[in-house]
Amino acid sequence: MQEGWIIGKYSNGTQVLIVVFEPEGNNLLMSIGLKTADGVKFKDYPVISDGQSAWRVDDGGKIDPELFSILFATPTNEGLSLVVSWAGAEGENTLLLLEKADALNLLPLEVSRYWSAG
Repeated sequence: MQEGWIIGKYSNGTQVLIVVFEPEGNNLLMSIGLKTADGVKFKDYPVISDGQSAWRVDDGGKIDPELFSILFATPTNEGLSLVVSWAGAEGENTLLLLEKADALNLLPLEVSRYWSAG
């Protein structure tokens, strides 16, 4: 692990994490993690950086934890469900994540908003 941040904490001790792993050349890996009493579950976001952009346009291959917001979290029959907003230079994506037994799964609901600085 290269660096990590806690972006959400809940009264039962559960934490939502952003974790960046050591790069392997141009191969980069960032994960959203859910830390519970049972351990840590991840949703991985691997990318190949071109030096200027990786996960988002013009991010320089860096993750800024302040660009992530937890819109809400709620328990379900399967585990915790999280809605996370991830902003970037040209817009934001809203991720719907569901805790499963061994990972966080991204549900097939795509929500994004484009914005322009001009």
